[in-house]
Amino acid sequence: MSIPPLYKSFEDNQETNCIFCKSSTNDVVLYSNKYTKNGITIHNFCLLFASGLQQKNEANVEILGYLEEDVKRELKQASKLTCFYCKLRGASIGCCRRSCRKSFHYTCGLENSCLSQFCGKFDSFCHLHHDIERSTIHADNELCRLCEQSMGKFHSVTSIELPCCNSRWYHSQCLRDLVNKQNIPRCQACGDEDAFRQSMLLNGIYISERCSEDEIEQIASMTPSTSSHESSPASTSIIDNFA
Repeated sequence: MSIPPLYKSFEDNQETNCIFCKSSTNDVVLYSNKYTKNGITIHNFCLLFASGLQQKNEANVEILGYLEEDVKRELKQASKLTCFYCKLRGASIGCCRRSCRKSFHYTCGLENSCLSQFCGKFDSFCHLHHDIERSTIHADNELCRLCEQSMGKFHSVTSIELPCCNSRWYHSQCLRDLVNKQNIPRCQACGDEDAFRQSMLLNGIYISERCSEDEIEQIASMTPSTSSHESSPASTSIIDNFA
């Protein structure tokens, strides 16, 4: 399983809003790159987790592995749905709990302790229905092993205990910064990489790898790649190969 790194966008769209979340933010760690083509600007992760979209194994894929007509169709559908959190339309992500009808923007999900997993079927869950269970609960004054600040109130999405080193707690944002800003894809306590990587993907934290020189040239030339939306975490390669 291989997920490429985050790259800066090749088009100047710093102030352009994403068609799904309506935000112009350029935080590549939280939302990945923002890409513009044919007048359509999208955050990679907003597109990746849109509930009604699937990447195509076709040579004529047009927008980050998706057909433009499919993206526009999903945008039209999302325009009918109200985000549970901000109460605005355009909520393209639906909670995967069958009994739940909540929809939300990817950005709003991050701000409200929702969970979008970078593995399996790339499922997303609202703040009430994620299926992550922790073996223990930390005290409010427990220290994060990275920032050495108090963990605060326990939450099973934002409070992470690594499977390789029990009883060591981390803020999800501290781990996100560790793997994407500092490019350290392993447990800082024991050095484990495999269990650490799977834990990050399951807990909604994108973890990248370096591309080969050939892949970097492909990104620069914006040559389409193909993949399956649900094959593995590697399917995010279509998204990032155009960022």
